[in-house]
Amino acid sequence: MYFCFMCYRFLATGNSFRSLAFSFRLGENSVRDIVYSKCSAILEKMQPILWASPEEMFRTKWNSPNVVAALDDKHVLIQAPPHTLVDANYTFLAVDVGAFGKHSDANIFINSEIGKLLSEEITNIPHANIGDEAFPLRTYLMRLHSRDNVQGDEEKKIFNYRVIRARNTVENTFGILACRFRIFER
Repeated sequence: MYFCFMCYRFLATGNSFRSLAFSFRLGENSVRDIVYSKCSAILEKMQPILWASPEEMFRTKWNSPNVVAALDDKHVLIQAPPHTLVDANYTFLAVDVGAFGKHSDANIFINSEIGKLLSEEITNIPHANIGDEAFPLRTYLMRLHSRDNVQGDEEKKIFNYRVIRARNTVENTFGILACRFRIFER
């Protein structure tokens, strides 16, 4: 229990290992090992992905039919979720960790486990994920029409409006995560 509290404090406050070591009267390396092991255990428990009718949630909540997830990335100084899928209720569906920030979002996505899974296994379904302009246009991934392409076309403007509303779920989910766990504000 004592070690769990230390891990939660690290995640919630973003304090350094040195600061936590001083607070808990332990060595800095001991604190680091404890936090890493507890975070690994949390990740292992939270690993399975559950898809609970996300299409219906996006359709009813954000008026975006045939959307099952919103896709975005977040670059932070620690190992964090570069590519993440969230549902309409601000719940993480899938997180891909481990790419370097200097690579383009499209390249990271295509080579990620999520990108490979989506391109290989979910190409023949009528649903799609949504992303911003940084992600490649694919049969399973929708994004906004370009600004030049929207001029004077009311249907494309409505489509862009709906995509933006649905994509806000992933932006809001990262905002909620950063508010609850200050480590992600770095």
